[in-house]
Amino acid sequence: MAVLNVLYQHDNNYAIFGGVSILSLLENNKDAEDICIYMIDMGLADSYKEQYTEMIHRYGRRVQFIPAEQVVERVQKIGLPQYRGSYATYLKLFVLTMLPESVERIFYLDSDLLVEGSLSPLMEIDMQGNAVAMARDGLGLAFKDIHGFGKDEPYFCGGTILFDVAQWNRQECLDRLVKYATEVR
Repeated sequence: MAVLNVLYQHDNNYAIFGGVSILSLLENNKDAEDICIYMIDMGLADSYKEQYTEMIHRYGRRVQFIPAEQVVERVQKIGLPQYRGSYATYLKLFVLTMLPESVERIFYLDSDLLVEGSLSPLMEIDMQGNAVAMARDGLGLAFKDIHGFGKDEPYFCGGTILFDVAQWNRQECLDRLVKYATEVR
């Protein structure tokens, strides 16, 4: 796969952290043939967008800003509840259906993470028909108990997610998640 597609989302409060994360991505992925960064713009100031664009272009890479309002409108129409006073947690899931068809895989990174190595191998990993690959989170038993998880029930880190976009759409994952979220309420 020739393109390393990476998805970020944040607002001005995380802009500095996001800039450091993007820089670490660019510095440690010079081996990638091509990198396209998709940024869900949750109200970033124009000055931050300009700085990001300049930095990304200096590395010969591409960036595309996606206004969060477009995604939030879709979430609100469905009637999903806010999580901690925001729709932010849903954005990365809804934006997948808005990406160009050429995006086969995309790696979501929380904006406060550092990239310490090449991510290119993730674009080639055999996901065995799965739409999502995630790392298990090592939450403590007390946290699991508070949030209703069984002691041995797995919990996954939402800060790094590899999406096979074609499988995501083919398996209608978004529709299934929306149905689950609206029925559980």
